[in-house]
Amino acid sequence: MALEKLDNKISNIFYRPYILIGIIIIISLVVRLNYFPSVPLTLDSLDYFYYASDISINQKLPENYTPANNGWPIFLSWFFSIVNFEDVISYMQLQRMVSIIISVLTIIPIFFLCKKYFGSKLSLVGSAIFAFEPRLIENSLFGITDAMYIFLITLTLVSFLGTKKIVYLSFVFASFATLVRSEGIVLLTLISIFFFIKYKNQKIEFPKFIFALGIMILILVPIMMIKTDIAGNDIIFSRAVTAVTVFDEYMYEGNEYGGNPLFTGIENFSKYFIWNLIPIFIFFVPIGIYYLFKKVDLNKIFIILGIIFFSIPAFWAYSLPLQETRYFYFMYPFLILISLYTLKKISLRKYSNLILSFIVVGMLFSSIIFLELKINNDQENEVYLISKEIVDNIKVINLFQPESKFLEVTQIPEKWKDFSVFFNEDRQQNLSIRDSVNNIKLINSVKFESLDKMIENSSPKLSHILTDETFNENNFLYDVHNNSNNFPFLEKKFDSKDVGYNYHIKLFKINYEKFNEFKNEN
Repeated sequence: MALEKLDNKISNIFYRPYILIGIIIIISLVVRLNYFPSVPLTLDSLDYFYYASDISINQKLPENYTPANNGWPIFLSWFFSIVNFEDVISYMQLQRMVSIIISVLTIIPIFFLCKKYFGSKLSLVGSAIFAFEPRLIENSLFGITDAMYIFLITLTLVSFLGTKKIVYLSFVFASFATLVRSEGIVLLTLISIFFFIKYKNQKIEFPKFIFALGIMILILVPIMMIKTDIAGNDIIFSRAVTAVTVFDEYMYEGNEYGGNPLFTGIENFSKYFIWNLIPIFIFFVPIGIYYLFKKVDLNKIFIILGIIFFSIPAFWAYSLPLQETRYFYFMYPFLILISLYTLKKISLRKYSNLILSFIVVGMLFSSIIFLELKINNDQENEVYLISKEIVDNIKVINLFQPESKFLEVTQIPEKWKDFSVFFNEDRQQNLSIRDSVNNIKLINSVKFESLDKMIENSSPKLSHILTDETFNENNFLYDVHNNSNNFPFLEKKFDSKDVGYNYHIKLFKINYEKFNEFKNEN
């Protein structure tokens, strides 16, 4: 009886969806802010930062270079223009903050997307899945394109599944999504094909589609023309053609690591799909797939086609291979809908409100546990501080994550006015200002089978070697870290343990005269 009363009370709460959405948004934001890093931006996010800074400082799009996906930094540049921070790191943190806010706001269209298929109660659970998915939380902290891309994908799906009056908005959002990430052409293709399926019984569907096509042209063509003037191609449709060509080439010659791209893609696609299901989707998606294919209707066909279309760029990425989970994030809205087919069956059981509440709380706690294991901001801070100490006199060094990613940002001036000076210098065609600021070259050690081979064949020539105590794909670097006495041509320049850091990293300078003697003796 007590359980029944509690279940009824929870049921009354579920009848206040907008209050609960607000609570989910607040919790989601708090969790993200709890893991907010204090270190500068690195890797891809730094590309977007430079481009947004360039636009903000010069009040126009750069005429000599463009990133492949420039929609996100163009959007960011507006925020950069309305603030007046003194230091560079504040602008970087603003980039992260905008990404976080967009990610959190995506909870709202996710709710309305779920309502197209399910009632308010299950839609709230679907919103919670998105809000507490740990990989999306972590990804939103990077300041890259993904949060905005997923937001636009979700808006596209919601508006496309809406009334005739707003269906054209889906082509607007999908076009903007394509500017944010060129893979958005699969979204445009999806809604274009399904447009004819949705209105197949109406005689005027083709004129309607011409209008939708006009919307796409108005949004995409100006940016495509700018990219073509700078890069020689539009980096949207031409990128898709290039992907097909590259895949075909690799089928005969092997990918970068000598493997067949088809088998590599199948292996990595399967592996990362399963990995993406953990910790939340693993309980719901497998069963949800069964119910998805049971009594297939038009709405279910849309989900199935969505999964198929978004699997294409993911498969291509994993065939190269790019070893990241993020290529599945863009189909998370579809995975949430599949999950709700499982939860729909649970909602029909006794005490379902209580059970669904426990599921939501369980998702939150599993997410926090996952993030605690995955995110180590203290180590990131140490690595950044270490990078600041060792950066002097390094010219060419091995790529070694996470250490080497911070070497570049240590060269950026701390004050915004000093940083802004770089954007007044003469421009080189196809080169970002980033190339002018960064004087350190990185060599990918994965391509070499031994330390000797890397030193002999790296171009440009290595000046330093960086190692840590982690066993990784480069066993020879692990050996260098633990048995440096076996390599007399390596002169140790820095050991983080010697200066009190918990994270153990060593920096060696290569003495080429001793290296040649060592080679001759062996």
